Amino acid sequence: MQRQIHDSESLTLRRPLITLLASFGTLALLLAVVGVFGVTSYSVTERTREIGIRVALGAASAEVAKLVLRETLLVTLAGLGMVRSAHLR
Repeated sequence: MQRQIHDSESLTLRRPLITLLASFGTLALLLAVVGVFGVTSYSVTERTREIGIRVALGAASAEVAKLVLRETLLVTLAGLGMVRSAHLR
């Protein structure tokens, strides 16, 4: 029975399409991760002087990391909100 299901014509015709769609989904996820990394990297680069002053004045590295991560989370949530609002239309 398993062999019959495995060799069935409908599954054989769908398998390349499923593989192609999974590949596009993986590529889209990879591009999204690279985009978030790029925005975060740019933001940190622009704020290097501010971060240096905070550290010089005694801010703990955990506080600085929390500041950067909070901003990254806000950018990510804003992007997800825009995607969701576009999807609901």
